[in-house]
Amino acid sequence: MEVVPKMEAHLSKEETVDVVGYLARHFGPKDPGKKLVEEICSFCHGLAKLQGQEYTRDEWVNVTKGMIFEGAPVTEEEYSLILDYLEKNYGPPSKE
Repeated sequence: MEVVPKMEAHLSKEETVDVVGYLARHFGPKDPGKKLVEEICSFCHGLAKLQGQEYTRDEWVNVTKGMIFEGAPVTEEEYSLILDYLEKNYGPPSKE
């Protein structure tokens, strides 16, 4: 389907970038770390607990190790993906 190219005729370049970003975020492939957080972390608590967090990767390591100690079933590969996701989406704001 070529919806975006047809839309481009009616959108500015900036609007096209915004539309593509929106479609990718909401309808593109799901981040594997996000999927793991939704499936594993929400097993014991709601995801609302993540809102407003701005932990560094090291702080997320401490939090997630505690959850694994309590029984969260996470492999080493999954652990890395979860930390990547949490750091990117619930870490301190980037200094760009």
